[in-house]
Amino acid sequence: MILTPPQNSSRPSFQAIEKLRSVLREPFQPLYDAYQGPALQLTSAVLSNILGKKLSDAYIRGDPRLYAEWDKTAYVLLSGVLDALERPASDHFKVDVGRFLYPTICGFFFRERSRSAPRSSVELCVTAFSILSEAAHRAEEQSDFPS
Repeated sequence: MILTPPQNSSRPSFQAIEKLRSVLREPFQPLYDAYQGPALQLTSAVLSNILGKKLSDAYIRGDPRLYAEWDKTAYVLLSGVLDALERPASDHFKVDVGRFLYPTICGFFFRERSRSAPRSSVELCVTAFSILSEAAHRAEEQSDFPS
């Protein structure tokens, strides 16, 4: 007997996306403290997948609710980084935030995007720009901002 997956098996349920969000903010905080470089690399990889693949797939499928769910997931992930930045973070952490997240955030928010593509939520944009601002401010002081 050959089993075939359901047609929408690559699309997670909204409950699964909600569960993913629950592990992307608070549980990442100890990782940022203990393993900041690898944790920020993981954050960048997850964010890149959400921004580059999940949002675009939802848009192509014509599913605004799925798009909104992935947008919210990216916001939650970046909110965790912002939480870590707002704590008394080391300067090295801020530089690493710039090093690992700058290319992903700038690649998504500042590249040439289709005018017909839906806009990201205000919350996601503000959070991403706040992270860039914090990282740029610290890196400017240390003169090692990624180019």
